[in-house]
Amino acid sequence: MPLIDPAEVPEDVTSPEGVAGLNTVIDTLRARRVETIKMPEPPKGFRLANKVRAYCQSQLWRCLDLVDSAESLRRSNHGLGTIVMVRAIYETVAAFLHFERKLAEMMTPLESKADLERIDVFVHGKTFSTRLEDLLEKVGADESSRATSVLTQIDRGVVIVNPRRRILNAQKRREDTTDLDAECSKATIRRSC
Repeated sequence: MPLIDPAEVPEDVTSPEGVAGLNTVIDTLRARRVETIKMPEPPKGFRLANKVRAYCQSQLWRCLDLVDSAESLRRSNHGLGTIVMVRAIYETVAAFLHFERKLAEMMTPLESKADLERIDVFVHGKTFSTRLEDLLEKVGADESSRATSVLTQIDRGVVIVNPRRRILNAQKRREDTTDLDAECSKATIRRSC
């Protein structure tokens, strides 16, 4: 059974084909999840590739959990909660795209063991990243351990592509989302009073 019922989505939001496409993407991503990753790869015990896989899998699982939560909240008529989940999806995707871009930059050229060690430090830092200054100070973390806010990613020019493949100005989208958050907050307060 598809996660999102096309009959429940107004056609001015997206077509039934658009909903079917989204359901296909969700099903494809679900099929890519793995339950376990054996850290040292046989036969030589190389670990870095599986550290990267573990990071990617954690982001995939997180996104799919957020998608499920957003849909559950939408079906329960919790608009504000749905928007919070959707924002968290955007944040997760932005963080992953940042990781992927930085990793790709570090991958070329790989000329020495030091290059692999640099990538290992980067992957480890992103896996356990935080914005909490006291934790960063305790572990003596470098910049790779500092979590990057989605707003910082937007300010750096990250763009978001909608289902119809139009590239939206991310800054404008952020402003629209803030206005929508305020409207939903007012509606939630009115409903609960």
